[in-house]
Amino acid sequence: KAFNDRKASRKCIQIADFGELCYLNEQCTFRLGHESHCLNRQCACRPGTHYVVEENGCFNSSSEYFFV
Repeated sequence: KAFNDRKASRKCIQIADFGELCYLNEQCTFRLGHESHCLNRQCACRPGTHYVVEENGCFNSSSEYFFV
């Protein structure tokens, strides 16, 4: 995936999955969605969200329902 950078016109980055090594949020959000981010160099779900294995993505958590 290529993205625009202030210093360079384009830069290639490796896409990362949940729990994999990352340096930029874009590495995580490409596969896991906008509710993910790069935290401590590892793809994770943002606070208030959770990871769904079957969907390979991060989704908003609901306090009203418990999913099994």
